[in-house]
Amino acid sequence: MLYEVYDEDEEAYVYKLTEDIYYLQIGCSDSMSLIQFYRSNGEPVNMPALEDACPIGNDLIAAKEFCGNWGILDKDLNWKVYPTYEDIFEFLNGYASGYRSESDTTDLITLDENSNICIVNVDGYCVQHLTRELVVVSKNGKYGVYNTKGEKILDIVYDKIRLVGKYFVLEIDSLFGLADIAGKVLRECVYYQINKKEDGFDLVTRKIIDTTEHIVV
Repeated sequence: MLYEVYDEDEEAYVYKLTEDIYYLQIGCSDSMSLIQFYRSNGEPVNMPALEDACPIGNDLIAAKEFCGNWGILDKDLNWKVYPTYEDIFEFLNGYASGYRSESDTTDLITLDENSNICIVNVDGYCVQHLTRELVVVSKNGKYGVYNTKGEKILDIVYDKIRLVGKYFVLEIDSLFGLADIAGKVLRECVYYQINKKEDGFDLVTRKIIDTTEHIVV
């Protein structure tokens, strides 16, 4: 943000989006604003009213139509992805995430080597990029894993998922299980603890006396 101005009736902010594009954002109410784009020479850009905008990397700009949805503009302020999303998150591991609540799905949006947009749909809400190839998704309070090709790696049935090296530690009802990075479940969620060791994992079963099974991976 370059500067901000306050008075009794409105707040105004000026942001730099790219080397050539700035925008003036004026607060219309507590929950809504209106923005106007300008070139670096001060010339206004004629385009439909927008409510918000922010750079998300790779010379792309996430923008929200006035009282509408989010899409992605290129550096020339042309729609690269039309505004159909309730929210768009910045590029993480090379991907932006666009969410639609009516279908409870997320589009993973990236660029190919020719700067063409590629979109892959995954089930649920994308909550975390574990690696460039793997994302954690959430649905109905549960978690699963998809890859960025849109292929399901782990069902959306777990309370928590952690990536430990090349293995997933899974949790259901405070009990733990183990899966490999390809999604093969090696141990169901029946263990009291799973502890990473130098050569594998210790899996602890709570009975009258705790017992430990060591597996080498």
